Amino acid sequence: MPRVVVPGEIPDKKIMYPLEPTFKEYPQEKFEFVPGSASGPFRTTTLFIATRSSAKDDMPWKVVCTANNTFDRIHALQKQVDNAETIVVAGGGLTGAETAGKIGYQYGRKGKKEVYFIYNNELPFSPAVMESVSRQTKVELERMKSSSCPRRPWQRRRSGTETPFLNCGTPTTQPRLLCAGLPADYWHDAQYFICAEGQAR
Repeated sequence: MPRVVVPGEIPDKKIMYPLEPTFKEYPQEKFEFVPGSASGPFRTTTLFIATRSSAKDDMPWKVVCTANNTFDRIHALQKQVDNAETIVVAGGGLTGAETAGKIGYQYGRKGKKEVYFIYNNELPFSPAVMESVSRQTKVELERMKSSSCPRRPWQRRRSGTETPFLNCGTPTTQPRLLCAGLPADYWHDAQYFICAEGQAR
């Protein structure tokens, strides 16, 4: 999904596809697709409960409530990216690195926009990733003029279209693209499925 924030990179019809047609090959007597809320009893031998996750700041790395809301959010971000002189990508995971790389490739290396990639550690990605991979990622991003800002705190204080951030490059940026984790969404009766530590029972 990171590519969708670059205007003109992917047409809307290729960003999301209807889910139901993908199940057409399954026999109806053995498979039923029920969109929305189930309205009747279902007999099961094994039950898998897969709750979705949402991106922070309503970033369209995941669906934002509905498909229409998601497209509205994508189009708004594309407009911000297109009009911005300076862009910050905050969050050093895979999504952040891909976003910083894509924007750097499209704009940074051509000198059209300043691009900054902020993350908490000394290198991109978590410590679980091989250090050689993280170092090479940093090198490739900098080749695309996406400036790395390791161990840099950021602070969100909006004023108009600008978002000041701390200790990295220029004092302001528009927009800031947050790529910092995907919290799980739970049902209202989540206590039946989630223990006090936040893990599934």
